[in-house]
Amino acid sequence: MDNEERINVETQLELERISELQRNKAEFEKLGDNGMGFKYLFVIIVQFALLLAANSFFTIDSELFQIFVVIIIAVPAVQGIVKAESNRTNRRMDLLLKIIKQEQSKNT
Repeated sequence: MDNEERINVETQLELERISELQRNKAEFEKLGDNGMGFKYLFVIIVQFALLLAANSFFTIDSELFQIFVVIIIAVPAVQGIVKAESNRTNRRMDLLLKIIKQEQSKNT
């Protein structure tokens, strides 16, 4: 095998590796947000409606009502933020593991 054939083979292997990395990146991008924002907004609205209904049947102190409203808004918002960050971290870890496995198989 002469030098030119060796270079062609190495080039082809590198192109295959780059192609695999691009497929991994495309897969990573495909695993994006799944639209959970609407769900959390819906939960906030339903809880607020239930709180208003409870307020009409029972007299709730205005300060206590304000505290309930803040809690109703804060809990799903924080839950959504934590879930989004957790999903993003898990996707990154999966992709990193895949890349490490590719590098190990390349080195062996």
